[in-house]
Amino acid sequence: MQKITLTDSLARYVTFFAPDDPAVPAASGWDVTPVPDLSEIRRPLPSRRRDYTCAAKTAKALWLGAPNGLTRYAPDEPREADRVMYFSANRELTDNNVLAVYAPDANKEAVWVRTETGVSHIELKVIGAQEKAEILTNESLNFVDRHGMVTQKELKIARDPASAVPYGHSDNSGTFTCMFAVGELCKYAVYKRTLGEGHAKTQAAKKSAIRACEACLLLCYISRRGNGFVARTYITKDEPVPDDGLFYRITGGKATCLPLTQAKERGIAGRVIDASAPIPARLRHMYEDEGYTIDDITYKGDTSSDEITHHYLLFYFIHEILGEEDPELDALVKDRAKAILDHILTHNNALTECDGEPTTWAKWNKEYFSTPLGWSDGCLNAAELLSYLKITMHVTGEQGRWAQAYKHLAVDEGYAHLTTLHDARFFMSAASQGLEQVEELMYGDNSLATCAYWMLITLEKDEALLGLYKAGYKGWNGTFRREHDPAYDFPYMLCFPEEELNTQMLTDWFRRQLITRICSTASIDARGDAPCRIRRGGMKETGCLLPPDEHNVTKYDRNPLSYRKEHGDRGLYWLESCYVYTYAYWLGRYYGIITEETDKTEDGSLSSAVRTGNRPLSSGETKRLSEYIAVFRGEIAPRTVQKLHLEGYLCCVFIAPEEKPGLRLLEDVDGTKILSFFCDGQKEFTADEASSLFDCGLTDLPVQKIEGAPDDSALTRAKDGVLRGPAPMFVNTENIALGAFNADENVYMELYETAGRETAFELYCEAYDFGFKALFSPWEMKRFLIDISTGRVNEQCFEK
Repeated sequence: MQKITLTDSLARYVTFFAPDDPAVPAASGWDVTPVPDLSEIRRPLPSRRRDYTCAAKTAKALWLGAPNGLTRYAPDEPREADRVMYFSANRELTDNNVLAVYAPDANKEAVWVRTETGVSHIELKVIGAQEKAEILTNESLNFVDRHGMVTQKELKIARDPASAVPYGHSDNSGTFTCMFAVGELCKYAVYKRTLGEGHAKTQAAKKSAIRACEACLLLCYISRRGNGFVARTYITKDEPVPDDGLFYRITGGKATCLPLTQAKERGIAGRVIDASAPIPARLRHMYEDEGYTIDDITYKGDTSSDEITHHYLLFYFIHEILGEEDPELDALVKDRAKAILDHILTHNNALTECDGEPTTWAKWNKEYFSTPLGWSDGCLNAAELLSYLKITMHVTGEQGRWAQAYKHLAVDEGYAHLTTLHDARFFMSAASQGLEQVEELMYGDNSLATCAYWMLITLEKDEALLGLYKAGYKGWNGTFRREHDPAYDFPYMLCFPEEELNTQMLTDWFRRQLITRICSTASIDARGDAPCRIRRGGMKETGCLLPPDEHNVTKYDRNPLSYRKEHGDRGLYWLESCYVYTYAYWLGRYYGIITEETDKTEDGSLSSAVRTGNRPLSSGETKRLSEYIAVFRGEIAPRTVQKLHLEGYLCCVFIAPEEKPGLRLLEDVDGTKILSFFCDGQKEFTADEASSLFDCGLTDLPVQKIEGAPDDSALTRAKDGVLRGPAPMFVNTENIALGAFNADENVYMELYETAGRETAFELYCEAYDFGFKALFSPWEMKRFLIDISTGRVNEQCFEK
C-alpha cells in the first residue's frame, strides 16, 4: 500500500486593517516598486503579465499585485504546487484591486498589501500537518461545538470566530459530528500508541473523542420513541427553531410535531407521539450538565440515510478503539446498532416517521429502487443496508437474525449484485437528462459510498460477495479521483493496497488546507490561469483542481471544482467544522498511511530549532525506558536529540549550530518543563556548566564517566565531570545500550546474556561511531551489532 509523507508547509496567516489604522506602516514604505521583467517565467500566472502593476521581493519569492489579486511567485519552492500562489478577496484581501505591496523585512515571507478598501498583512508561516490539525480542532472545540455536536456556526462579526452565536443546528449534525468523532478516536489511538495512555495529549484526545461519541449516541436516543428512531439534531429551549424540517418538542413524556411548513405539507403538524423511552444516564449529562432537562429539548426528525450510514461507521470505530476500555460506551453502541437495524428491518427496510411512512431519504427497499430516482440511488442504498448488517454483527458478535437478514438481502434479493451497478446506472440516468455523470452527482454520496463499501470489504469473508463489493466500489472510482481527497482515497487504499493513486495530490491536499474553517471565498472567476470548463448540461467547473486554500471552503458535500463567483462576503459570517481536515488526517495516521516530517516530535515538545527527518520512537518502543534516542536530519546539519523524563522535566539535548550554546529552561505549549542543553557540536561544556543540571533539581542525573567508551568514538562522553562532543549523555551505560536497541527488551537481553553488559555497550559505541543515518528497527540493530562483533560491518543497515 502506498504511503505519503507530510512535510512542513506554508500556512496563510492574514490580518486585516482599515487604511488609516495606526498599525499600518507609514506612507513612506508604500512607494510602488516597479514590476520586473516577467518574460522568463515559463508558467501561467493568475494575472496577465502586463496587468501586474506593483511588486515586492522577499528572500524566497516575488510578490506581484494586479487589479485581480495578488500573486506569489517562488520558483525554488520544493513543491510544484507552492511555486505560484494566488491571494484574493475575500480570503486574504478586502478587494482584488492591489495598489501597492510592501515587504519591510525581506527575510520574512510576509507582505503588506494595500487595496482600494483596506490593507492586509499576509504572512506565510511554516507549520506541520499535525500542528494544523490541532489549530483547526481547537477552533472547532472553542467556537463550533454545540452540545457536543461539531457542525457549523454563524458569526456576528465577519472573520471573528469568537463572535459565534450560541445556536446553529445543521440538517446533518449527526453526520458531521460522527466524522469528527471518528477522527478524534483515531487521534486518541495514535497518541495512545505513540505517547502512552497517561500523556496529557492522549487524555485530551480521549476526552474530546468521548464527548463527540456521546453526542452522536444521544441523537440515537433523544426522540424517546423507543423504536430505534434517530434524530438529525436537537436544540434547547434557548435556541430558535428554524422552519426547515420536522421538529418535535418534548414535554411530559410526549412529543408534539411543531406546525412548520414541512409538517403541514406532510399532514402531521400538531401530532402528539410517545416520548417516554429512557435515555441512559451516560448520555443525559450532555444536556443536564448545561442546566437543561428533557422537557427543554426539541429534536429534528425526517432523518436521512446520510445520518444512519455515518452513525454505523462511528459504531465500528467506537467498538474497535474504545470497546475494551469503555464497556459501558460499547454496550450503548451494541444497543443502538441493533435497535436502529430492528427499526429498519421491521419497517420494510426504511426509517419511518411518526405517520408510519418512510422519511424522505432513508429508504433501502425494492419499492424505492423501482422508482426513477431510486433506480440509480438503489445501488448505493443496497450497499448501505448491507454494511449496517455487517457492522452490527461485528460489534455485537451476534449472528442469528442479522445473519439471516444479511443472506436474504445480499443473495436472495440480489442486493450484493446491485452494489456493482452504480456506474452503469448513474451514467444512464445522467445521459437520459442530457447530463454528464458529474453533473448528476450529489457530492455527499461520495462519503456515503466510501463508508458503505469500505466497511463491507473490511468485514466480508465470503470471497464471492467480497468480489462483488470490490467491483462495486471501483465503480465509484471515477468520481473519487476527480477530487484527490484523502477521506475517499485512504479507505480506497486500504481496500485496494495494490493500486496506485496520486499521492502528490493527496499530499498537497493536506499542505494547502487553510488554518481556519471560516468560509471566506476565493475569486476563482477573477484569475486568468483557471479556465472555465462548461459541462454538457451547463455546469461550470475549473479546468484543473485548484489547491484547497484557493477554492471554496466546504464540507464533503460540494464540488471542489465548482467555477463560480466566490468573492461575496456571506461566507465571512460562517464557521465550518474542522472535521474535513481532521477526519482525513487522523484516519491516515491511524492506519499508517501518513508519515510526517515536522519541527516537532509526536508530543509536540521539541524546540523549533530541531527539524526532523525520522520519527521519534513510539511509546510502545520506549515504555520500558526513561530515555530514548532519535536521529534527526535537517536543513542545516544532523542533530541528535535525547530526552529523559525525570522529576517532571523533559531533558533535551539539541545539536543546533545556529543556536547559542548553553543551558536553558524552557516550557512547551502543554506546560511541560524542558531542560535544554544547546550544543554547537564542538564546544566542551565545563564541570560548572554540567553541575547546573543539579540546580534544576535533576539529582537523579549525575554526570558519570562512561566505562568502555573509546576515546575516539563519536559517541558523546562525560569524563571527569566534563561534557564533551556533539551530544552530552546523562544516563548510565545500561540505558544507553537499551536505547541503541530501539527499546526492544528481548533483543537487548539476548545480547546482554550472550555478550555481557560492557561488551554490549562497546558494540553500541562502535555502531554509533560508524554513524547513524536512520532509526534502526530492533531486528536491524541486532543484525548490525552481531556483524560488527564478528569483525564485519553490514552496510545494508544504513541504506534507509
